Amino acid sequence: MSRRRDARAGFSLIEIALALGIVAFAMVAILGMFPMALDAAKDSRIQSRVAVMGQSIFSDLRSGPHAAAPIVVGQPASEAANIVEVDLNSTVPDVYVAFDDEGRAVSRMSLAQYQAGISTADFVARLKSIPDHNRPNAADNLPGLALVSLRIESPAAAPASQRKSYRLVTQIGDNR
Repeated sequence: MSRRRDARAGFSLIEIALALGIVAFAMVAILGMFPMALDAAKDSRIQSRVAVMGQSIFSDLRSGPHAAAPIVVGQPASEAANIVEVDLNSTVPDVYVAFDDEGRAVSRMSLAQYQAGISTADFVARLKSIPDHNRPNAADNLPGLALVSLRIESPAAAPASQRKSYRLVTQIGDNR
């Protein structure tokens, strides 16, 4: 004895409810990943900007003499007021520079501005130079070589203790 199925038969209410529950569960899981993906994309964009800024600063420093290595701040670069000179031959006070979202240096900052935050920029950078002859425990010191440490932080408007920090380090030789 076989039961004939009606040709107009469809899905039962239980089957439809179960299918909707599975689809809703999957959608919640997928939508839950969006904030993580957006954060990852934002971090990636910031890290790319930091790399460009670091490369720009290190390139500027390598382009000049050790006693007056230039960092171009603002536009145009031809004006003397827009050049910050860093003496890589001596331990100088740290140099603080503000950057916009495109990675362009927009202004030099004081220590107080750096610590408090600056609302007119997106990134702040702290440059520290240690000449090779001033490094402790360096028996193999090379004259004319400087260790340059660059710390780039974001967001610039936040106090120093609340920023995310990226540290870049290189050695720059005197190109005499």
